[in-house]
Amino acid sequence: MSKKTIRTTKFEASVSEQLPAGRIGARLRAWRRNKNMTLDELTLATGLNKSFLSRIEKDAKAPSIATVMKLSRALDIPVALLFGEQVADSDIHLVRTANRQPE
Repeated sequence: MSKKTIRTTKFEASVSEQLPAGRIGARLRAWRRNKNMTLDELTLATGLNKSFLSRIEKDAKAPSIATVMKLSRALDIPVALLFGEQVADSDIHLVRTANRQPE
C-alpha cells in the first residue's frame, strides 16, 4: 500500500487556521487575492455573475456545491481548501484494485 503525500503551503495553513469552518466566502476571497485575480477575472473564468460572487465573498450568499466546484477549478485549488479541510498525510492511502479487500 502506497501513501500519497500532500504538502501544505504556508498560505494554505494560514487560511485554514485563521478562518473558521463555514466561512467559504472569506476563504474564496483569500484564495482569489493570493492568485492575484480580480473579481472580474473570476467572473470570466467561472461564468458566474460578479454581484453573486461578491455576495459569496461577503458570506451573504451560500454557494451550491456546483458553484464551489467551478470556483475551485477557476482558482486551480482543491474543493476541500474552500471548505477549510486539511487532510493529514497519514489519512491518505492508495489501494490498487487488485490489492483491495472486499468489505
